[in-house]
Amino acid sequence: MKGLSSSIVIALSTLPALAGGFETPMGLYCSCPPTTGMGSGSVVPAVAELEHVDGVLVRVSWEDIEPSPGVYDWSLIDGQIQAAQGYNIKISLAVVNGLVAPSWLQSLGVQMFSYQFHDSTEQMPVPWDTTFQSRWSQFVQQLGARYANEDTISLVYITNSSANGFEMQLPRSPTDTINWMNIGYTDTLYADSWKNAIDAFAQAFPNHALAHEVHPVLGSDAVAIEVYNHARATNGSRVGVLAAWWMVHNAENVYPGMFEILQDASKQSHSEVQVANSYTNTPERFSDDGYQGEIDLALASGVRYMEVWNSDLLNPELTEIMQDTATRLNTAFCSHADLDQSGSLNFLDVSMFIAAYSGMSAVADFTNDGTLNFLDVSAYLSSRMHTSLFKVSPKFIALIVLLFLSPRSHAQLTFEYAQVGGQPILLDFYPPTNGANHAPLIVWIHGGGWQNNSRAFTGHSLRLRSRGFAVASIDYRLTSQAGQWGSESVSWPAQAHDIKAAVRWLRANADTLGVNPCAFISWGTSAGGHLSAILGTSNGDPYLEGTLGDHLDVSSDVQIAVDYFGPTDLLNMNPDVTDPPGSIVDHDAIDSGESLLLGSETTGISVGEIRDHIDDPNDPWVSLNALAVSASPALLAEHAPSNVPFFIAHGDSDPVVPFNQSNRLLGALQATSVPSQLLPVIGAGHNLPTWVTDDHLLSWLEQQLALLPSCQCPADLNNNGRLNFVDVSIYLTAYSNQNPIADFTGDGQFNFLDVSAFLSAFSSGNIGATNLGRVLGRPYFFLCFALDFSKGLTPSLIAGSVLSTLGRMDIAPSDAWIWLAVMFAAPLGHIFCPWLGFKGGKGVATALGAMIGVMPAMTIPAAGAFVVYMVVLLLWRMVGPASSLAAATLPLWTWYAFNQYETLQERRVGSQSQFADTPASHIDQMVPNYGTPFFIVAIALALVVIYKHKANLMRALAGRAVMPNLRLCRETDTIEDPPAPLPFTSVPSWRAAGKDNKEDTMDSIDFAQQALADAESKMEQLNELMEEETQSYSFAQWTMDDDDDGPYAA
Repeated sequence: MKGLSSSIVIALSTLPALAGGFETPMGLYCSCPPTTGMGSGSVVPAVAELEHVDGVLVRVSWEDIEPSPGVYDWSLIDGQIQAAQGYNIKISLAVVNGLVAPSWLQSLGVQMFSYQFHDSTEQMPVPWDTTFQSRWSQFVQQLGARYANEDTISLVYITNSSANGFEMQLPRSPTDTINWMNIGYTDTLYADSWKNAIDAFAQAFPNHALAHEVHPVLGSDAVAIEVYNHARATNGSRVGVLAAWWMVHNAENVYPGMFEILQDASKQSHSEVQVANSYTNTPERFSDDGYQGEIDLALASGVRYMEVWNSDLLNPELTEIMQDTATRLNTAFCSHADLDQSGSLNFLDVSMFIAAYSGMSAVADFTNDGTLNFLDVSAYLSSRMHTSLFKVSPKFIALIVLLFLSPRSHAQLTFEYAQVGGQPILLDFYPPTNGANHAPLIVWIHGGGWQNNSRAFTGHSLRLRSRGFAVASIDYRLTSQAGQWGSESVSWPAQAHDIKAAVRWLRANADTLGVNPCAFISWGTSAGGHLSAILGTSNGDPYLEGTLGDHLDVSSDVQIAVDYFGPTDLLNMNPDVTDPPGSIVDHDAIDSGESLLLGSETTGISVGEIRDHIDDPNDPWVSLNALAVSASPALLAEHAPSNVPFFIAHGDSDPVVPFNQSNRLLGALQATSVPSQLLPVIGAGHNLPTWVTDDHLLSWLEQQLALLPSCQCPADLNNNGRLNFVDVSIYLTAYSNQNPIADFTGDGQFNFLDVSAFLSAFSSGNIGATNLGRVLGRPYFFLCFALDFSKGLTPSLIAGSVLSTLGRMDIAPSDAWIWLAVMFAAPLGHIFCPWLGFKGGKGVATALGAMIGVMPAMTIPAAGAFVVYMVVLLLWRMVGPASSLAAATLPLWTWYAFNQYETLQERRVGSQSQFADTPASHIDQMVPNYGTPFFIVAIALALVVIYKHKANLMRALAGRAVMPNLRLCRETDTIEDPPAPLPFTSVPSWRAAGKDNKEDTMDSIDFAQQALADAESKMEQLNELMEEETQSYSFAQWTMDDDDDGPYAA
């Protein structure tokens, strides 16, 4: 198939048919000229007759169809339907509103808005005008009455009064913005007008797929998000999303918020794109990959319907690309698992799924829940196995094994970090895509006026994963969720308590997640920027800390804060508004985001009223003013600086959060000598282009991260933030000299308990063969493994001898439980050692020895589990998952062993028991009963081993397994006073760190001393840099041209 190599990643969540009796629009359509009463038609014959064209977008103006109130002329639409039928193609229907709404609306008293559009003065109905909405709903009802059963129409676009009458955006020049403010514009009013349109179209066209366009409105994503959420909540998968701005540059840089909505719609319903430019006429506007790049990104984002310009469809140079695109858009899958669209299921599909699964592509999200986990693997395998094309082959089996063993270093993981009112609050964790270990963590906080959105809106943050950053996107209580959290509050400081609980949870689990607990970066936009700034200005604040969640002994501090256009002084939002750009929000209103955040729904008092009583010494004003201060990062930074470096970015034409709010925060930080930088973007509104901000942010973050001190932990004896052989060499020196640094138990003695405590602190937290091998090398691993094995084998053999003399070798089930007690006691004693505070190893080697000592027949399950362990270890190189998988197979091996009657029969018949004279045939009947207790205990042992390895499994799932001889310290290991460097007086012979050969190649004393000297020199340099950085801040400025918001498509 043409273009197969470029179509490896496609979306599978949208099926050719949706529930509810309507079909998903799919295929290649022409964005042809509009149909007018002056002879122009959308169904262009030269285009319609092309075999690879599936349909045509038919745009007709409202004024042409309803020339006078209640009088309808359907001839234009009827003619296009007949033309399409003649060519056996479909049409998508859009009745254009806005500037081509009927002029007679004014005679009915409809309020109009004048603006400049394409160098001419136009008028459009004010979208929230009630008379306009009533007349538009009546028209849509009549439109549906005529065409609701017309199957030539594959898609009906939901339109409204807007800048061009087809898309969502409004006229947004500085003059237009002021004029909108003057007539009372709010996001809510405009969003509600779109909701009314959605409801009207959904009722009028119950048998058709519908779609609405998404665009930022006056520089804000809020309306598009609100409208999309309403469409999903009221109509489910029937209403999709159109991106009429589709270009790679726009998707990745100009409209990242809209791109997120489009991708989500691909999973939840359906998505459509209209290429915004003609490659034939303006090739310079396309990406480096040309038209192919636009197509590939659309398909990779789950798009199955694409509109392109007629000039490109008729361009011979693009014919092959267009044919290939149509094929890829229309390929009917024989099942979801046919990832290469070949019409058959083969090993290539499995390879592609493994790549998508490990690379965290939406392709692998077979459960459509936004996360990748074992459920998606199961769903994928089920999709293959429930088709007649499924064939078992060695290659297929090998690929399936690789699928289960493939480490998912790029997976998203969802965790509950706290509960409020019995309801979980969740976060999503995204490891770095470049496999970086001990990664700095971006704590991403979504915006939405503290009222909307969720952790699914990750904004710019995921773009930094390829540069070695992990990301955690968190949910928090919204002011619109009153009652959803039981009796718990949803007003301030609930949001602060939530985000700080999330940070504590993330830091407590830093080792499992593989992130650096000493490099937490908060980042958010709008309301999320405000909460990020709260984290950066409230380190150690007990009022904002709260007591939510576990890990109250863990710090909620962040080391760096990033604030994109967030409010910083709530009482001065309205006073900071300048003209232009004006404000589309009345922040002093009782229902403003700021008022609701401060509890206006309960108190009935707005932000404006609080400001008016700022000097009132009486309650409730004193309490409310204190509450407003606690929610204002600029005031927190001024009165109680946390010394957290800040990066602030803001558009100077922001009509939602005044630009001066960022100036306030910068001034407060500067006054307290906190390293800070403000990046103003000239011409940007309430969103920022990523290509302007993110590179600048990344450079700044890298500088600040270099200045952060390393985490210190007890086993990091040279204080370099890493655990390796140098620390072992230093410890042995201290231990041989009885230096206090080696007294890890703090009892003033020097014995094996101190060595055990050091080994536990050095490695993953448990003593045992694995950790001893990590510290001392492979020979010591095998030595310890053999000793642990004998720890289980020896008592089992001794117990067997005693039981034999007592005649307790019967095969009766009641006697078998005695053996089980023997088999279980040794590994439990190893795992929960009394003199080590009921801590110990993981019990794998001891359990194996105990099983073989209890009965030779148990050699089969022990050997089988050991083989699984070795195979997984060789393939995966992770001890925890290898041990857990081996343990999981133990009950299966036990069942197999006790169905091998001959070995068991020979032993029992020859034993001195009450069954010694029993015929073998009778004994055969007893074998299953005899094996049942062993099978049950095998399950119990497996569960214990897996439980003991749960932290290892979490690390492996996150792609962060502890690697031999190199680990980075954890926050939970931190000590206040790190030990001073040791005087090297007598050091035992030791193998040089980092060497794999058996011979000593470097004197360990010189090596350790040089490492300490290098570390001290580096710290001095970092301290000097930090002092210089503290005394200055930078002020950078970028300009965004008007064109950067993307084109209006006419």
